[in-house]
Amino acid sequence: MKILILNHNQENYGTYHRCFFLAKFMAQQGIHIHMICASGRNFDFLIRHRFINNHFSLTTLPRFKYGRFFTGQLWRMFLSVFQVLFYKYDILHAFTVAQPQIGIPAWFAKKVRGKKLVVDWDDLWGGGFADEHPFPVRNVLTWFEANIPRYADKITYVSEFISTRLQQLEYPINKCVKIPNANGMDININAFIKNNNFLSGRKKLGLTEQASLIVSVGNTYVYETQELMCRTIDWLHKKSSDIKLVLVGRVQIDPTLRKKYRSLFREKTIILAGIMDFNKIADFCKPADLLLLPMSNTNLEKARFPMRLGDYLRANRVIVSNAVGEVLYILKKYKSGVCADPVDPVDLGRKILQTFNSPEKSDRYKLGATKAWREEFNWPYITSKLITVYNTLLGNDNGSKK
Repeated sequence: MKILILNHNQENYGTYHRCFFLAKFMAQQGIHIHMICASGRNFDFLIRHRFINNHFSLTTLPRFKYGRFFTGQLWRMFLSVFQVLFYKYDILHAFTVAQPQIGIPAWFAKKVRGKKLVVDWDDLWGGGFADEHPFPVRNVLTWFEANIPRYADKITYVSEFISTRLQQLEYPINKCVKIPNANGMDININAFIKNNNFLSGRKKLGLTEQASLIVSVGNTYVYETQELMCRTIDWLHKKSSDIKLVLVGRVQIDPTLRKKYRSLFREKTIILAGIMDFNKIADFCKPADLLLLPMSNTNLEKARFPMRLGDYLRANRVIVSNAVGEVLYILKKYKSGVCADPVDPVDLGRKILQTFNSPEKSDRYKLGATKAWREEFNWPYITSKLITVYNTLLGNDNGSKK
């Protein structure tokens, strides 16, 4: 079995991680994967090819960034049309067909080449990301998202919100399969727990044993989420000066918030750790008392499955979140985290304090998170579900992977 994965993102950003980990773990099960994405460089005029392992190869396409939303998508679209027409593969799995650079090659693969087509839906564009674009781009993205999946043999999706959207668009339920995300930190959970040096990790951050440490992992937070975090930590700081928040990732705090809450940043109550490798993120999770997953109460957030949730479930730490959408669904289903009001920073602060003061409840939440990861949100289990989808399309009822 040969699968061609098509993704619009540049390397190491956004849905790229979903594609990469699905490909990596399917390759470990003997599936041949060829993945195509954009170069991670801002200016790269070459097509580059490399092998991740014996069954997984990756091609990056040219990328030249000359605007916020303009990075050479049209050129990559023509390259991808050529690739889907002439590469050898059994199934095309197209991620983010709302983008014409993916949706149009997907149409060519199905209607011209006659290949089996799987479309993946993991973010909300119509009523979400598309609304950040001007007319007519907004309308094009919205139309492609709703209509290109009609040509698919199967549709994979990440959340109950998107499942509802598919039903509203009258897609047959037997055509749609939920394929969630798991973790991004590629670590051995048993070794992680066993080698968890709590005090050593705090010394690296310059923190005392007594400090109450909150860690939040993520690259992008909308203004509303940043404001909620700042208001929550400001409220908590007035209750206890020993509470610290470490933000790990590509976080750019809005200047108005940085000015308003400058004392929190000046006194290092809020610490910006910056961008780092997935495995280094584990060093920040080790000394944490709890992991914070802040969200905004929008359809965009309700539709997605943040990969850091998989990391959190695996990290053997208590999760606190003003959860919406899929995050709320999973935390409640497995009793794997503390859920606060989506828009109330004081309620979020109270939930954090209650977590600090309730070690017995914290242990139960940790057990729920570990159960969720072991039963449902790990890549071997998720990719086995996806391989079943592929086998069904190819008529391999006996489970053959060839």
